[in-house]
Amino acid sequence: MKSYRAVEVYEFLRKFGHDIYLVGDTEIEIKGVSSLENYKNDSLTWIKPGHNIDEEQGIRALVLSQGTNKTADVMFYCDNPKFYFFKAAELLMDTKREPVISSTAIIAKSAKLGDFVSIGHYSFIGENVVIGDNTQIGSHVTIEENVKIGDNCCIKSGAVIGGRGFGYSKVDGQYLPVSHFGGVIIGDYVDVGSNTCIDRGTLDDTIIENGVKIDNLCHIAHNVLIKENSCIVANSTIGGSAKIDQGSYIGISASIQNQKSIGKGSLVGMGAVVTKDVPKGKVVAFSPAKVIRERTKNDLKKY
Repeated sequence: MKSYRAVEVYEFLRKFGHDIYLVGDTEIEIKGVSSLENYKNDSLTWIKPGHNIDEEQGIRALVLSQGTNKTADVMFYCDNPKFYFFKAAELLMDTKREPVISSTAIIAKSAKLGDFVSIGHYSFIGENVVIGDNTQIGSHVTIEENVKIGDNCCIKSGAVIGGRGFGYSKVDGQYLPVSHFGGVIIGDYVDVGSNTCIDRGTLDDTIIENGVKIDNLCHIAHNVLIKENSCIVANSTIGGSAKIDQGSYIGISASIQNQKSIGKGSLVGMGAVVTKDVPKGKVVAFSPAKVIRERTKNDLKKY
């Protein structure tokens, strides 16, 4: 943990946007971060729009939305307090770590690793795998052959990427496995949560585009396409050959039937079961899922 003057924190945050300005004692020292509920003296905290502060808490530094009337020794006004607070936390908590490849990791000779890649304990990297610069691979991760992972990705512990998908042909009452010859292609700035599985394609690849965020315990079946900046929340299941268009949000424990499409910017509610294509910009919920309304600008800001 380091301490910085408020103006130094402000200058750091200006790298990420110009919708932020500083009010109060710009030379005050800020030491670390804390939550509003368990505030630590001299630290930086943040408040959600519409929430209240106990004025007796003696807040030193506060990140808050423009138009919010709260008091602290120094205030960082912005449009997105959560984003700027956690960026400031990276500075104040000194989160940078040197990349390390564990001695217990197994890495195929044909695998290609970019610069500053980290690989955790007991992870397996298969043949012809490519991992881009600054990507972090957790512990006990399995990455099978012919997987490409871009730059600045985070693959959390226990994830399995590139395994054979759940594909069978029924012959004389028996389920016989279908061979999978495709791979998995993951773009830049993608997060894959703990114990999530992403299966390789049958002939073509399973594709996860830039900026996609996948939570823990998700299942991404063979030949799925998830387009850029979409979000897949915990325990969701995406069936084979489903297509999730750009900027979509799949809520907790949602299920997308195989070969169905989620339109650009749509939101699938928690626990919904999608059995039909979802048009662009819609919010769907329930089981089976049905359209309940258009997705709003406020939705797009929050999710």
